[in-house]
Amino acid sequence: YAEEGGRRAALNCLYLVVLHFPEAQLSSWSSLIFAAAAARLSAETDATAHQMLHVLILSLLRKINASSRERLLDLVLKWRLSAPTVLAECLGLFVEAVPRETSESLVSSVLQALAQLCKGSESTAPPPWQVSYAIFKSFERILSSVS
Repeated sequence: YAEEGGRRAALNCLYLVVLHFPEAQLSSWSSLIFAAAAARLSAETDATAHQMLHVLILSLLRKINASSRERLLDLVLKWRLSAPTVLAECLGLFVEAVPRETSESLVSSVLQALAQLCKGSESTAPPPWQVSYAIFKSFERILSSVS
C-alpha cells in the first residue's frame, strides 16, 4: 500500500493470522508470510511499520516448529548476494526468536554469516552503509538475546 496506514493495517492482519492459526497450518504458510514480510524490510520507510514487520517476523519464528524455522533460515542465507541488508536484519531476528537454551548453534552460524557479510567478497567494495547498519543492529539483538 502507498499509505502507511494501509501497510500498518495489512501487517496487523498478518500478525493476527500468525497469532491465531494453528501451528501445523502456520508452518505450511510460513515461507510465504516470512518472505513477504522480509522482502518489505529494506523498502519500508515508516518506522512504525518497520517495527511491526519485526514483531510479525519474530512472532512467526517463535510460533513455528524448529524444522520450519530451520527451513526459513536456509532460505535467508541464500540472500547474501541478492539482499544483504535483509539477510543481516533477519539473522538477528532468528537469534532473538529462539529460546536461549537452544540458541548456541544458531548463534554460531548467524555470527559466521554476519562476518561474511562484513567482509564482502574480494571482488567487491566494502558493503554499503545500510548493510553495515543492519549487521550491527543484528549484533545488538544477538548480544541482548544471549546475555
